[in-house]
Amino acid sequence: KDVKFMYRPSASADLQRPARPMSGLALRLGVGFSLGLASAATLAAAQVAIVLSAEQNFYRTAVDALVKNLSGNTVKEHNLEGKEENAEKVLKGLQKDNPDIIIPVGPTALKITASKEAGKPLVFTMVVNPEKYYSASQSNIAGVSLTVDYDILFSRLRPIIPDVQSVGVLY
Repeated sequence: KDVKFMYRPSASADLQRPARPMSGLALRLGVGFSLGLASAATLAAAQVAIVLSAEQNFYRTAVDALVKNLSGNTVKEHNLEGKEENAEKVLKGLQKDNPDIIIPVGPTALKITASKEAGKPLVFTMVVNPEKYYSASQSNIAGVSLTVDYDILFSRLRPIIPDVQSVGVLY
């Protein structure tokens, strides 16, 4: 039976574009992320490139967890060091390494890899509003968004604070 994983970037984007099918290595990694099982058993001996937007603690925590859970695979890190000017160096490194899959961590990494790595499976993480960084026609991209769905947030707030009259959101 052929199973396809459908990714929808966010609730608002559902109205703008259809879900995209994924298959193969990207599917296994995407499902692995969803289940917290991105391990050697989930991803059989792949060449994985992790592209880091910047050396920040919150990105480093995600990268360290990925590296730990991808043991048994060849994992190579590339760091943009918070500067888009480093894109050429990182892209040359990706070209040299020729990974099976690329994991952009953070918005700058997604922007750079989405614009230059057409056809390579990209599974991003740690990105708010990821649909800003790639085209709907790029079916090789999926991931875990940090976008907050305020409908869900506010629906869960009512039972906790039933008498609340208004809520302000700083964004």
